Formats: sequence, C-alpha cells, structure tokens
Amino acid sequence: MALALALSVIATTGTGIVLTALATIVYYPGRVFTRPRDAVLLGVLPLAAAGFLGWVFVKSLQAAPPAQVWSLVGVVGLLLMLAARFVLRSSFFGTQRESDQSQAEADAEPG
Repeated sequence: MALALALSVIATTGTGIVLTALATIVYYPGRVFTRPRDAVLLGVLPLAAAGFLGWVFVKSLQAAPPAQVWSLVGVVGLLLMLAARFVLRSSFFGTQRESDQSQAEADAEPG
C-alpha cells in the first residue's frame, strides 16, 4: 500500500517534471551538442529523468485500481478540452448552438 501511494505521488508530480525535461531538450537544441558538459546537462540527464519518471508513471498505473485510472483519463480529457478551447481556439467551440424547434412550433400553432 505504501509503495503504491509513493509511486502515485511520484507519478503525479513526475509528469510535470517529464514535460519540463523534454522542453529543456527542445528549447536548447543548439547547445546540446556544443560541448560534452552541455550534452550531459541539457540532453542526457533530462532524457534519463523523463524515461525514469515515465517508467514510474506506468508502474503506478499498473498498480492503481480501475477507478483511479478512469479518473485520470477524465482529468486528462478535461485538460485536453480546455487546451482545445482556450489555447488552440478550436472553431468547434464557436459553433452556434441549435435546438429542436419542432415541439415549440407545434405548441405555437393554433389548433
């Protein structure tokens, strides 16, 4: 139980660290290959950290009960929806809302 809790805490905080580590590699592509020290600090270590924390995340999902996994899927889905709405400004969210008018028209007709 304690191991599963520790793994889930590491996995939760680790996902942000994984994204930060991968962003470091993407942000400094020119510096990664300039010197051996930069290759280790900006390339190898962030990649190794991302790999390790990704492994911990997978292990914690394998040990998690199904309800916890589905709640994670729901949170990820919500975050993706918010990103599509506010960051990507998807045209889907600008579509005018429609409703069925057949019942309203039937009620409005005299008869």
